[in-house]
Amino acid sequence: MVGRFKPGDAFIAVQTIRKPHAFVELYGYAEAVNWRDLEEDAFRAVAAQPWSPYGRYGEYPCPPELAQRAVAANWVTWQVGAVRERRTMPSRARLTTWAIEPRG
Repeated sequence: MVGRFKPGDAFIAVQTIRKPHAFVELYGYAEAVNWRDLEEDAFRAVAAQPWSPYGRYGEYPCPPELAQRAVAANWVTWQVGAVRERRTMPSRARLTTWAIEPRG
């Protein structure tokens, strides 16, 4: 997941402990506070995908119309702004730095 998303981007996580659940997660923030309201649509979105491009651990892309309905927790007081820097380090690792802004 690292490098695929910036904080606040939505994805779907499916958990199958005891009873299956589909959470709409906001990367870097935790699950959406209204995940229960979105769960049925999240299961439908997962069922429409033949496989997960993120590996075998139950994470799936979240459709944009579902992501727009996800609500971040009220303790999240910041959001990611514009990209400040993108470069490749001597070790060949990629580094991306974003500006942090108050969440409005």
